[in-house]
Amino acid sequence: MNFQTHFTALKDALNSSVNLWQYEVLNGYPDTLKYYPEQWLAYLDQLSPQELYTLDNARDLSSLPAHAFKSWAQDLQQLTKIEKFKVHEEHAPIPKKALLNIKLKKQHELNYLKRLFKQYKIPLRFTKMLDIGGGMGHTSRIFSHFGGPPCICLEKDQGLIDRGREKLKNLALPTGAQAFQFCQIEFGNNPVHDKKFFSANVFSLGLHTCGALANKHIQAYLQNPGGGLLNFGCCYGKLENQQEQNLSQFAQQDPLTFEKYALTLATRSHAEMTFDDFLLKQIVKQYRYTLHLYLYEKENQKKFQGLGNTPIKIYREGSFADYVAYNLPGQYTAKDLNQFYAKSIPLVRKLFLANIIRWRFGRIIEQYILTDRCLYLQEHQRHVEMKELFHEHLSPRNIGILAF
Repeated sequence: MNFQTHFTALKDALNSSVNLWQYEVLNGYPDTLKYYPEQWLAYLDQLSPQELYTLDNARDLSSLPAHAFKSWAQDLQQLTKIEKFKVHEEHAPIPKKALLNIKLKKQHELNYLKRLFKQYKIPLRFTKMLDIGGGMGHTSRIFSHFGGPPCICLEKDQGLIDRGREKLKNLALPTGAQAFQFCQIEFGNNPVHDKKFFSANVFSLGLHTCGALANKHIQAYLQNPGGGLLNFGCCYGKLENQQEQNLSQFAQQDPLTFEKYALTLATRSHAEMTFDDFLLKQIVKQYRYTLHLYLYEKENQKKFQGLGNTPIKIYREGSFADYVAYNLPGQYTAKDLNQFYAKSIPLVRKLFLANIIRWRFGRIIEQYILTDRCLYLQEHQRHVEMKELFHEHLSPRNIGILAF
């Protein structure tokens, strides 16, 4: 991949629609709606629930009726389509007993990582491995015990380390297993301390490194004689300041910066859902939008008010008044609330459709951030690859950056 070309294309697409992706639909209401073309909203309003689900779930859009919006959405999909790491089926997959009590998502990731490492002969090239933010040590254990080099799990949460050590007591070591160890450390906060883990024969893995931890992983790799790196970013909403964005000199020439709402969009988008999940999401949005409109009109409350988690049963079986009573008990009458809800249906529908448009940008923002990291590595004379590895329906944050 030509990272400069890809980055420029992503930036151009984002530059042309800043007002759509930078803020949530309700932030800045009612001004935000004026940025969404009426023809697009009218087109979406004519789609069936199943067609809206197809669009919102980022699936094949070819079955949707022809329209300028459809062409635009397909162009965005094509822009973010990147190669996959080519990995063969594993003749000796990880034994099922070694994966007991590990979630299906994690099992899938471990099997694909093992196949990727074998394909790239990573265990042969490096004699040690670091697992950055490795939690209970599942990844470290699997690679140490099943064909990989000895691994060190770097984790800041002592509770997770203790649980990982407890799990080890119930597992028999397979033949040829390498030892692995835990190290309690908040990686990236002490460069002197981090340095002792890196050397030319060390490969470091950051599997779903939240926010700026991905940057810290990359920078530690570059500042020390590390032999190789594989990083999967996630939780982009935890990038706390602009210094944690636009790392590369190429990006800094004409940078885009993302507010927290755009970064959250990059984190949450591209996750597959069922049709039932989509219908539930629609009710959740309807109630949440209506409450905001009610507070906006009745109490002149312009700022979006955060709420806690509402039980799913209220969305499925309750009314809008039940929803408000749960979140803001004793403040409003059911009759007034339900009348307002009925009156607001057309506007809330428009807000929901605008949100579907906005979510088309999540993958683009994510790839802007990841491609910038690739450029940063490339500017430091590293060979870099950025490709998809995991199946997105199981692990939507599936884009890995490989460098050596």
